[in-house]
Amino acid sequence: MSCCPYIIIKITMAINVNTVYQTVLLILNKEQRGYITPQEFNNIANQVQLEIFNSYFPDGDQANRKNQTNQQNDTEFYNSFDIQDSRLDPFKLVTKEFIYDSDQDAWVYPSNVLPISKIGSVYCNYNNRITYKQADRLSYKEFRTTANSRLTAPTQNYPIFNITYIEKDFEQVIPLQSYAGGSTLVFDSTYNISVGNSVFNKTQQVLYNNVTGLSTVNNTIEVTVSENLSVLNPPVAGDEMLIIKADDITLYPNLFIEPRPSSIEVSAVQTPSQVSWAYQIQANGSYLYDSTASTDFDLVQDEQSRVVLEILKYCGVLIRDPQIAQQAAQAEAVIEANEKR
Repeated sequence: MSCCPYIIIKITMAINVNTVYQTVLLILNKEQRGYITPQEFNNIANQVQLEIFNSYFPDGDQANRKNQTNQQNDTEFYNSFDIQDSRLDPFKLVTKEFIYDSDQDAWVYPSNVLPISKIGSVYCNYNNRITYKQADRLSYKEFRTTANSRLTAPTQNYPIFNITYIEKDFEQVIPLQSYAGGSTLVFDSTYNISVGNSVFNKTQQVLYNNVTGLSTVNNTIEVTVSENLSVLNPPVAGDEMLIIKADDITLYPNLFIEPRPSSIEVSAVQTPSQVSWAYQIQANGSYLYDSTASTDFDLVQDEQSRVVLEILKYCGVLIRDPQIAQQAAQAEAVIEANEKR
């Protein structure tokens, strides 16, 4: 009797942004405590997601101490370190996005993708072989000393690397879906565009200056820029548009590797994407949720209660109701104390 192999599928569900926003509004409005606009919610939601994401690293280190002292609960589903590590699953990746830049003699990470928060291991491939060799990470001083020494010079079997971070504006190149005339460009709603972004037509080499307005229509996003594009060379569908977020300066890693490989793979932790509760304004001035243009939290679903409580803390400050902030902080403190016992 033959035995079929098991296939293990790991599914990580995100937190729905509309569920969180409606929950927050319900709690605030239950006793007529106030209201927060979608834009206020989006700003707070992104701050909360980033704070929770950054807490995973010290919390994981603390949970790992139980492993080191043989105090960890190894029962399935109750290992505190495994639970903490699983919360990083949506952000973990193995990437081949790094591109060799001969001018810098470094492997650079493109600024048109979400930035990397943490670099793990670097694997080097030489002469397009099947196998990859893991590189040792060294400080800049150790890297230069080792690379320049005849006795300790790295080899293809024992490569070394060093990381340097540089500031870049977040950029993305996206195709124009259509030109609506005047100052309006139409894109697919899946792209993340904000007021204040700069728009440069790479195909025609024309700068359209800054985004001054946004509106969502069905599955598209209409972008208004500060230039009347009909005066310039009118854009056409398919033109490549470079969207630059000048106010979103981020640190991107450059990898210096010796000896230089043919290609590399890097295990890393990616920065969370921007949360967005998108909407359309109705005739009566109300906000209608637009699921096609919205972006959910990247956090795993078991963090939903924590997300709501953290947002309520900020809402209490925003609407000047200290009782809301205090109650949310107390509830979160109970959850956190229980997790870290």
